[in-house]
Amino acid sequence: MLIRKDSSSTIPSGDTKQALIQDSYLLAMHQKPNQSRKLSQECISLIAASRGYLDNVLREGGKAGTPKGKEVIDGLLEYVEREAGDVTKVIDETLEMSLESMALIESSIQAYFAK
Repeated sequence: MLIRKDSSSTIPSGDTKQALIQDSYLLAMHQKPNQSRKLSQECISLIAASRGYLDNVLREGGKAGTPKGKEVIDGLLEYVEREAGDVTKVIDETLEMSLESMALIESSIQAYFAK
């Protein structure tokens, strides 16, 4: 089970927080009908959503289906695949993700949003 990390101390509570979590997952999973992703890319985007890394993107208007949302997700996927390519390759070949792999992916996600 993934545990959501707060990316900001100003995260709203109640229904607003639920909406933010929902929008994070919608952004992570959004793709065009003819677009396909590798399992590793789904892992990257879902880890980013579940840990709160997409919250600020949403606050800045980068919702699912918007150019800003697409730009961030595409950039994130490219960055993590470049920085943790060995890990993503193993995920795609074995269809499994170890805890070590998850930690390396999250470290790359954190680095992407820190830049």
